[in-house]
Amino acid sequence: MFNVLDPVTFKPWENAVIRPFTSFPADLGDGRFGSHAPMNSSGFFTRYNFEYRYHTPDLRKRMMDFMKDSIPDGYYVIVRNFNLDPILLAVGLSGCIC
Repeated sequence: MFNVLDPVTFKPWENAVIRPFTSFPADLGDGRFGSHAPMNSSGFFTRYNFEYRYHTPDLRKRMMDFMKDSIPDGYYVIVRNFNLDPILLAVGLSGCIC
């Protein structure tokens, strides 16, 4: 998860939903700069977040391209990592561990 801040105004960049997600967590939709759509499965819009999953080479490449090609020199970047526990994710999606 990335947040990018303008070095003069300190305003964060806004992400936008390019293509909405269709089925969480299989399809998270598309946002700006190859990120996932900034709207979660509850409909909560996280407009300042640029989220990239990293479990495939293509997804890792999108994240690298964002850092290398999209963020101008001198901008502030906040990077956060959230580990998804597959057991807890299964409980949240189905209500039980199967």
